[in-house]
Amino acid sequence: MKKSFVVLLLAASVSLSGCYHTEIVTGKEPGSKVVEQEWAMSFIGGLVPPKMVDVSDVCTSGVAVVETELSFLNMLVGALTFSIFTPMHITVTCAADGMMGSADDADLSLSRSAESAEVQAVIEKAAGLSADLHRPVRISLSE
Repeated sequence: MKKSFVVLLLAASVSLSGCYHTEIVTGKEPGSKVVEQEWAMSFIGGLVPPKMVDVSDVCTSGVAVVETELSFLNMLVGALTFSIFTPMHITVTCAADGMMGSADDADLSLSRSAESAEVQAVIEKAAGLSADLHRPVRISLSE
């Protein structure tokens, strides 16, 4: 009986000791700003993901790295709740300043009475700017 308990305890400690880790790298140079959410609430073993972490106010130059992981404590809570509540640790590293252009660089204007060739030229310019700035470019219509 005692030997079975030791084997069961050893198997449980080995199965709970591993950590899940995912890293998404955008290719931008990482900066010094980091946003962490240590107990992001996900449910049913992660099938219902946690709320999106909004870093738009903090990461003004975009995001360089997003990491999600299940620490030992996160996995322990998941095991105790039979994976109904599965918290995870989310870390977002902002891109270094200057990685994106200013908002004015991304604004283009188009006249409502523009010819189709002019519309096509503005759309092509917007696509090129968007690729260079790594963000959407707004085209506003003017009278």
